[in-house]
Amino acid sequence: YPMSIQACIPSALCLVHNVIWVHDPDDMMDYHQVDNDVVRPEHNIGKLAEGPPSDEARTHTHKHHNTIAHQMWADY
Repeated sequence: YPMSIQACIPSALCLVHNVIWVHDPDDMMDYHQVDNDVVRPEHNIGKLAEGPPSDEARTHTHKHHNTIAHQMWADY
């Protein structure tokens, strides 16, 4: 398939995931026998951004990513 079609696959999979989560969330709880006491807000599926991330948001995300990576490396 051309790259323009392949680029749509992740978004389509996210959509399928969200539809399943909203309409039948109990089926998704079987993966690792997740704690059933977890309280999930109704239909909390996030929201789409209104455009590309700002420089400030990208910088914050990169710093957060690096912090997690360093913590994982230290635990390794």
